[in-house]
Amino acid sequence: TARRKQQLCRGLLGEVDAVIGFIDVGSGGPLKRPWSVLPVAHLHKFDFEATEARGEKLPLCLSNQDGKAQFFVARDERASSFHRPLPALAARFGLQSLYPSRTMEVECTTLDRYFQDRYEAIDALDVNVEGHDYQVLQGGARLLEAGGIKLMKIEFEVAPVWEGQGWLSDIDVLLRSHGYHLAGIDIDFARPVNVRHCFHRGEPLWGKALYVPSAERWSAMLERARHDGSAMEQAVAKGVALCVAADVPGQAFDILDLAARTGGLSRLHPARIKARISSAYRWAKLERGAGELGRLATRAIGLRGTHAEA
Repeated sequence: TARRKQQLCRGLLGEVDAVIGFIDVGSGGPLKRPWSVLPVAHLHKFDFEATEARGEKLPLCLSNQDGKAQFFVARDERASSFHRPLPALAARFGLQSLYPSRTMEVECTTLDRYFQDRYEAIDALDVNVEGHDYQVLQGGARLLEAGGIKLMKIEFEVAPVWEGQGWLSDIDVLLRSHGYHLAGIDIDFARPVNVRHCFHRGEPLWGKALYVPSAERWSAMLERARHDGSAMEQAVAKGVALCVAADVPGQAFDILDLAARTGGLSRLHPARIKARISSAYRWAKLERGAGELGRLATRAIGLRGTHAEA
């Protein structure tokens, strides 16, 4: 299924020569899902990573205001943040890796300022900045309102992890006020140190959420591009490819339905694209079942080995 989704995205974007403008805030390293499903040739990436050097200049970070700021580099560099970790949570879950090993000075700007006069070039946004995600989004109010963002993947907290952090509720209210709604969510759980020996799911700490434009925002986006058939088809192709990559095919079908009602498509045929999406998913249930059986078998083998040693 993953390979078929990749082929679908490559073919769809290639049909209309569409390039997805993608802002990656704080993720670092190789592309992760859903972005890794997209063809690199059709992806224009803007990176913001605090721990990456810029020659003699200070590292550039995104926030809700401009200016210099102190940044805490954690023992596990992936947990570096503008915010200090809360000792109570670190102790409860044994997360000493969150503690800073050093501080560094960085230069801050906002999404709105950095992308001023080119909001329409941005189609996707990934924010993963350890408790500062809400502030990054606050700094992009004009981008969210005036631009053509078609998919966002936002990290969030549901437990008190950082001093002054944003919460999932803050992020959700902000994005809904700009016409985006929740399309997917993953929450990470951890076991407290005192019951780590007890096998259970644990308690919720943080996670990642997918947001997409509402039907009303998509309608407005398509109407704006209606005078230019090529621009409209590119917007549709990018939106559908992003939703397929993010594993929310229902949202892709909704975009195609809106585009069919709006009219103005020549190279793209909504019914055919829907059939291609359905075909890409035809073995998804079977593959998931096989994967679950494989994991159960691996676990059973491990348990037998443990009993044999005992």
